[in-house]
Amino acid sequence: MAILVAGMNEHKRKNPNFGTELLLHTVLAVVKTGECTVVFLNKVSEGCLMFGYNRKLDRDLVKAIYLTFGEYLNSLDVQAMIEYWKTLVPNKCLRIKLTVEQAEWYNLTSFTSIKSALNLHKQFYWANLFQLHTYYAQLGRFRTAMGIIKDDKYYGFNNNLGEASSTRYKDLAGACILLLIKADNDKGLRRYRGMANRINNFAYIKFLIRQYLKATVAKAQGLEIDEDRKLAIVADLAPVSPGFTPNHVQICNKAYKPGDDSDSDED
Repeated sequence: MAILVAGMNEHKRKNPNFGTELLLHTVLAVVKTGECTVVFLNKVSEGCLMFGYNRKLDRDLVKAIYLTFGEYLNSLDVQAMIEYWKTLVPNKCLRIKLTVEQAEWYNLTSFTSIKSALNLHKQFYWANLFQLHTYYAQLGRFRTAMGIIKDDKYYGFNNNLGEASSTRYKDLAGACILLLIKADNDKGLRRYRGMANRINNFAYIKFLIRQYLKATVAKAQGLEIDEDRKLAIVADLAPVSPGFTPNHVQICNKAYKPGDDSDSDED
């Protein structure tokens, strides 16, 4: 131990920025869970030049730090570290500041995409979607995940997500990602397009999204749904989409024809 401490002190003497260097690598190791591309690290290094830190970041060191300590971290640990690091990073260090802020909801893209879609697009044809057994079952699993994750923005840093894992509602997440890409042009979700393209009933989901965007079905058609069924839909969605009411319930009545080019996705 004495030799190790002596070695670190000698390194610090030769490298006055040793503390900054170690902290920066640790921050990246945690918020990126040890995975950083060389391109990303070069951009961070360039950003650090603004406050006088001129040193290349070591990808292997970032990975080594996470492999050493990562398995012992949980969401509470990460939250405490992130909140502290936010007080250390000056506003002018935009790249580092943004990287730290983006740690919120890390590894929970599927979860947040479903929440966003349900809240932003209440009048989407959810009634049609949840007539499909797979999607109705996954809605129940998503509700379970909501009860577990709640407002924990760092829950994704836990080693075992348990019943909150996105694998339990991956088709529903994929459908919601497609909806957000199409309806809101959410470019940040486009990298998940490959996953979304492999969901169950993919062609039918595209059809529903296309009809929703065309808005060819009048709101009044929602009245054609049996009142008991409408109330059941509201009971299912109200817990996960605050403010969801019977007035939001709409049914797409246009017949779906598999292979109909007019309903194909052009992207």
